[in-house]
Amino acid sequence: MNRRVSSLVLTSVLVLPALAAALDKEEKQWLEEVKAVALPAEEKIFNSLKSKEDRVEFQKIFWARRDPDLLTPENEFQKTFDERRSKAKERYTMKGMDRDAGIFLPIPGDQSDCGLVYIILGEPTATAKVEGSKKEVGEPVRWTYSGDVKGEFVFDGNCRFPVHGAEATREQLKQARIVQSDVNYHVEKNKLTKPLADMLPKPGPAQALLLQPRTDFEIAHQAAFVKIHEGGTGVFGLVRGDATGLTVEDAGGVKKAKLLLRAEAKGPSATILNEREVMAEIDAENKFVASYRLGLRPGAYELRVGALDPASSKGSVVAQTLEVPDFNKGEITISSLFALADIQDVTPDPKHAYAAFEIGTTRLIPRFGNVFKQSDAIQISYQFYDPKVDETTKKPATVARLSILKSSGGVAAEAPDQEFDTVVAGSAIGPVALAKYNPGKYRIVLKVTDKVAGKEYAREETFEVKR
Repeated sequence: MNRRVSSLVLTSVLVLPALAAALDKEEKQWLEEVKAVALPAEEKIFNSLKSKEDRVEFQKIFWARRDPDLLTPENEFQKTFDERRSKAKERYTMKGMDRDAGIFLPIPGDQSDCGLVYIILGEPTATAKVEGSKKEVGEPVRWTYSGDVKGEFVFDGNCRFPVHGAEATREQLKQARIVQSDVNYHVEKNKLTKPLADMLPKPGPAQALLLQPRTDFEIAHQAAFVKIHEGGTGVFGLVRGDATGLTVEDAGGVKKAKLLLRAEAKGPSATILNEREVMAEIDAENKFVASYRLGLRPGAYELRVGALDPASSKGSVVAQTLEVPDFNKGEITISSLFALADIQDVTPDPKHAYAAFEIGTTRLIPRFGNVFKQSDAIQISYQFYDPKVDETTKKPATVARLSILKSSGGVAAEAPDQEFDTVVAGSAIGPVALAKYNPGKYRIVLKVTDKVAGKEYAREETFEVKR
């Protein structure tokens, strides 16, 4: 589903509030609770509606307009709003001077400008004190955001924006939460003429599969992690499924299945998804492998991945809790170690089974479960991040050593030490022929020495060799 931010569009001219029924106690309380994010035009519409039934429907539409994913059962923002509003009331409620009257009036924390920004954007990346008037209750402060949303907000000691441009800033922040532009208030003669149900999107086949999961064929999942821009983590995922009963076609002598692959990671405040069409090759064991990629913030997610044959409507879903690592710890962190069958120079193909493992014109070819044959060769790829920078040279200094160890503990292979002087470093080792490797399991061990910090870091991965 496309998520778009748009301005509020009204479908009618508001009529006189006198024609509307008076709000009851619960409705007044609800309007007060959502005041932090409600647009002035929305308040007018709510007050103008004649019937209680319409005001109940209005509340559903109100939250749906702010729901990041209308096809999930839970409104992620509504949950976040409740949590942040409660914290905003605790943190920012104060007595602030009314600039016009020159008197002190209580300002609810969730309706202060600090509360508004916190409710909409969450915790700032950084805060700093700024100079201000001694008449103010607290100290003026600047909040900086440098993540997905970038910006700066300055508050006086009463938790308010500077007078000039304050209303425009509040309106812009509130508008930013309207993420469903197709959901709106259709009003005629003080009555809603279109219920929310008529505006909700209809799920596509792959979405419908995840909404009502089933297992028409065996399916399994694995994930690897690397650091991506602006502090995020790239999730490189593979699914392997049984192709029995799927619609298979011959593509140049190779059997392939056309599948819809959809991955959804549900986090504390949003659901991140990826969906694409895949042409997955069927191997000698009548299995297919397909890939997906997601960009996520560190933390715990409920992950669901579904593969659907649109021709036969057969589909399966695999679900698990996914703990996404943090690669921004102020010291060296190491990505997943990739055990690869090949590294190819290619023309990007969005339908290729391993398209999610394409980086520019390079395609990594992993093996599901890291299982190889003696007739194969293995290549190993890795990255590491954020070594300490030498104050004199203005560069880091690291040494990486990669080894393949036997299950007995002996060394099967060892790459020469590699030295790096960059904050993001990595290499690809191989290919290493496996013909002389006895069947069994092996360990890949990467050790990185930060010469500036005087610390050593390590990461391991296993792979298996079969006949």
